[in-house]
Amino acid sequence: MIVTFITQDENGFHTYTGHVVSRGPTTIVMLLTEPFNQAGRSVQFPITSVVEEKVISA
Repeated sequence: MIVTFITQDENGFHTYTGHVVSRGPTTIVMLLTEPFNQAGRSVQFPITSVVEEKVISA
């Protein structure tokens, strides 16, 4: 499943698109698929920073 998360922190808004690797009680870890130059990179962010979550494809 490919998901897009929009998060907000002290530096503004961030958009992450990819596969959720782990969704713990406080953080989400994703393997990015977009943008192309960041595909394969992993990111981790706190669940409390999520503003919006959209399922792109199942």
